[in-house]
Amino acid sequence: MKPKRMNRPVFISIVMVLSTLVVAVGGYAAALITGSILTDEDQLNFAETSTVVDEEGEVLARLFFEDRTNISIDEIPEHVQQSFIAVEDHRFHEHQGVDFIAIGRALYRDILAGAAVEGGSTITQQLAKNVYLENDKTLLRKTKEVLISMNLERNFSKDTLLEMYLNQIYFGHGVYGIERASELYFDKSAKDLTIAEGALLAASRKRRITILLRLTLNELRSAEVRC
Repeated sequence: MKPKRMNRPVFISIVMVLSTLVVAVGGYAAALITGSILTDEDQLNFAETSTVVDEEGEVLARLFFEDRTNISIDEIPEHVQQSFIAVEDHRFHEHQGVDFIAIGRALYRDILAGAAVEGGSTITQQLAKNVYLENDKTLLRKTKEVLISMNLERNFSKDTLLEMYLNQIYFGHGVYGIERASELYFDKSAKDLTIAEGALLAASRKRRITILLRLTLNELRSAEVRC
C-alpha cells in the first residue's frame, strides 16, 4: 500500500509558515547583532564636573565639558522618577525599548493636526539618540535608534536605564542631569526635591521650556499643597 501523499495546499502552507519563522528569527538575530555593534558601553559613562578647591575647601573653579554630577537611581526620589516616566514614557516598564502603541498614537494625532505634534520615542530611545546619534530626522537614524534601544533593553535593567537617562539629559542653562538641575534651579540635591519641584523639572523637559523653573519656592510650595 502506497503512503498517502500530503495535500499540496497544506504542504505549501507549512513551507510558508516555516519560511516566515526562519526570516523572522534571522531578522531578529540580525537586529540584535547590529544593535550590539552600534552600542559602545564606554559612552554610557557620562563625564562629570571636576571641582577645584583651596586648602580651606572654598571652590576655586569648576572644570567640565558637560556640567554634570552623576547619581544613582537610589538617590532619586520615587516621585521624581514617576514624574519623568509619566511625562516622557508612561509605558516605560511595559515595552522592550520601542513602544509601538505610542508610535501609532503619535502618528494618528500628527495626521489629525496636519503637523508633527507628538513624538513616540521611549525613554530608552531618547537615551540611545542622545548618546549615540545625531539629531537628524532620517529613516536611517531612526532605524539605528530602534536597534540600539533593543540592545540597551537586553543588557540593562529598567532602573539602570532610567538612571542613565536622568543623568544624561540636558536641562538648559548649561547643566546636564537631574542632580545639577536640582542644584541650579532649587539649590538642593535631587534627593531632596519635593513633588512639585520634581514635576516641574519633568514638565520642563517635555515642553522644552525652562522659564517655569524661575518660579519662587513659595509658589512651588503652594502648588504642592494644591496637589
